[in-house]
Amino acid sequence: GCDFDPCYYFCHCALKQELLMELKRGPVHFWRRWKKAKALIGKKIITVSNGIADELRATFWLKPESVQTIYNPFKIEEIRNKSKEFNADIPNKPYMIHVGRVTRQKRHDILFQALKLAPNAPDLVLLTNRPERARKIAKKYGVENRIITPGFQQNPFPWIANAELMLLSSDFEGFGLVIVESLICNTPVVSTDCPYGPSEILTGHLAQYLVPVRQPALLAQKTLECLASPPALDNLEILKAVDSQYIAAQYIALGKN
Repeated sequence: GCDFDPCYYFCHCALKQELLMELKRGPVHFWRRWKKAKALIGKKIITVSNGIADELRATFWLKPESVQTIYNPFKIEEIRNKSKEFNADIPNKPYMIHVGRVTRQKRHDILFQALKLAPNAPDLVLLTNRPERARKIAKKYGVENRIITPGFQQNPFPWIANAELMLLSSDFEGFGLVIVESLICNTPVVSTDCPYGPSEILTGHLAQYLVPVRQPALLAQKTLECLASPPALDNLEILKAVDSQYIAAQYIALGKN
């Protein structure tokens, strides 16, 4: 450890969920993750969502000295400017978008089942690290011809901004960065109401676009509702709460306590 004072430890993941996931993979994976997790015992911890903060406070073996939430910072104007860049690869027809690695956590199986249950919905662009793996899963659910897989993009924001909506099907998130990025780009979001983050971001009139995890039929239903009648995205409280200037002020205040 270090002897900085004050010293805060940053936890950006759903710790309990990740430990359970590694346990399923085997004892060696669990042990590696557990060694990292132990570093948080008895420490002052900063998390990226209130959901993670609540989990850490309730984790009996952790016994943190303190836990508080400071959201991830977003350079909102910079993202909006980047979203206006031209990219010739972006489809000139309506499409939906999903951004994320191909991992068990992101539940592409649920995503593709929902797509199959919404046959009249537009094609789905996937910005992912493993496009071939994504296509293989899509083929299993009979929707390979309805997905577009350009791979991860250096600037994903024009892709997000030009989409009809962002679709998420995760079992859990630490916060859900792409949800905020989508709202900044003025693109509505339909997401699973997973731990942790989406329910803190999609509040008020946007909360209707949260669906229970592992329910592809409901995910499809909400997707069609959102496509038919997109919500207004102006003056969202969450965007004020994640603005980089506001977040910087919170960190500066820590050093004065």
